[in-house]
Amino acid sequence: MIDEGAVLLGVIPRRELVELNGRGSARAAEAAVPARVTTYPDETLRDLARRFAGEHVTTAVVLDRGDPSRVVGLVTAEHLLQAHLRDLVHERHRQRFLQPRLPPYRVTIS
Repeated sequence: MIDEGAVLLGVIPRRELVELNGRGSARAAEAAVPARVTTYPDETLRDLARRFAGEHVTTAVVLDRGDPSRVVGLVTAEHLLQAHLRDLVHERHRQRFLQPRLPPYRVTIS
């Protein structure tokens, strides 16, 4: 949850949403908790993936480094996997073009 100025008020974990299902009178503010993992735009995805694994989470709130109370985005485990897949495809493509092409081997007998 963020306010009008994009300031982080809290997050609602998926398990809380499941538990709240059917209780239409519950308010989001009642289920919100502080974000377990936050990150900044300049943190590497590799470091963030390690933090996901260490904290057993699948989502991180991205905060503005100049104003850490301001939310600028969200990163999920799916985003990390998509980025990794892009890297793998790029690496395969790069390797295909970097393989040396040797001229045919010819044997001459004198």
